[in-house]
Amino acid sequence: MWNSKRLVFLSVVVSVTVIRFYNAETLQCDNSIHNCKIVCLSDNIENDIKLECSLLPRFNNSLLEIFNYNLKLVELQIRNSDLREIKHFANVQLEDLRSMSFFASNIDQEALSAILMSTPNLKHLILEEENLQQVKSANFPEAFGETLETLVLNNDNINEIEISAFEAFKGSLKTLELRGNKLVNIPEAIYGSKVLELLDLNNNNKIKSVSNKDVNTLKTLDNLKTLRMNDLECECEIEKGSFFQWVVQKKSLEVECASPKKLKFKKLDQLTKKDLCDSAASANAMASLVVSVLITVKLLN
Repeated sequence: MWNSKRLVFLSVVVSVTVIRFYNAETLQCDNSIHNCKIVCLSDNIENDIKLECSLLPRFNNSLLEIFNYNLKLVELQIRNSDLREIKHFANVQLEDLRSMSFFASNIDQEALSAILMSTPNLKHLILEEENLQQVKSANFPEAFGETLETLVLNNDNINEIEISAFEAFKGSLKTLELRGNKLVNIPEAIYGSKVLELLDLNNNNKIKSVSNKDVNTLKTLDNLKTLRMNDLECECEIEKGSFFQWVVQKKSLEVECASPKKLKFKKLDQLTKKDLCDSAASANAMASLVVSVLITVKLLN
């Protein structure tokens, strides 16, 4: 026999379940839920969805709640949030997700690895202003990466990249952006990335020159079409090195000089030995002239 208390309890449970299901079913394009906007990439919310989130607070699992609505999520973008304590992604399945972006979100590294484990078809991963500092293979689980084509790690304060960091997706990665970090050389982790087409190292102001070892790494990038570097010291000596020869041979690369001032913003592959060495000679002559003037002034005083 059902007593009155059991009947009340059952009715409450049924009511809560129905309300939650009802809310999920009535979500509309351009609705916002938990600081996330639902953007329909077609006319129907049952088709491809992009989720744009911002200002997600710490100690908050609203993303998990949204994922439970079983939307066909193909793009996820999170900005200006605090995801340091986001947890419990072990059972989430995001098989439809193709693009995922985090901008200044303070994403927890363990949570990120867990999310990546549930995105077997991800093609584009963007992590900007995340203060990663180091990039290790542990950041990218072994089961992830076979479909990844674009990896953007810009302005992440990166000073070290583990040699095996990109191993999981070397066979698929076409675009790698490492702009605005603290790298001191060409990362050896890209060695053998045969389908890589674009490598962006702009605004890594510690990469002043490229060693023969780095050139050997670059030579393994059979499909490379664009290399972006803009912090080189284009002195006369660079003309004698293997990097200059490689750049001239490849052509159409976006490798620019940062110094001397006369060559600033000039593309390296368009410069001649005369350009490089005359510029260096002019700079040395100017420096000598300044020293001479200072000595003369000091003697006169």
